[in-house]
Amino acid sequence: MIRAAHLLAATLMLSGPGVRAQAWGTFYAAYLDGLAAQQHGDDARALAAFRSAAALKPVPGTRIRTYGLNFLREYHPYLHLAESALALGRLDQAEGALKAALDLGVEPRDRVALLRARLEAARAALTPASDRDLDGRPPRHRRRRPHWAD
Repeated sequence: MIRAAHLLAATLMLSGPGVRAQAWGTFYAAYLDGLAAQQHGDDARALAAFRSAAALKPVPGTRIRTYGLNFLREYHPYLHLAESALALGRLDQAEGALKAALDLGVEPRDRVALLRARLEAARAALTPASDRDLDGRPPRHRRRRPHWAD
């Protein structure tokens, strides 16, 4: 039994982030791993970690108890999830994370507004220039004349 436990631990240590991602048993382990992955530029792993953290503890906040007398100063998984999704070009996921952050009303509104602006800029960059007016907005659709008016 002990040998099996050692083999499992060695497998988890030597394997990549895919197996480690399944080993997140607590929201704070997933959240801290997501922060580390985001700092190292591994946005795919960070996205999975923040998604797991939000599933394990969906309500963000400040001074969140992890265990005993240990606390996280900030716990904002939806903001970090949106940042990672934006970095990967997954705009729909970023928009969903920002919507969740606004619906809960706990995330810092200035950071949500900044990420919302980055999301809109990314969407505008994907819109072809011919589909935009001179001011950068999509053109207004003209009312078509009915076929019997010809």
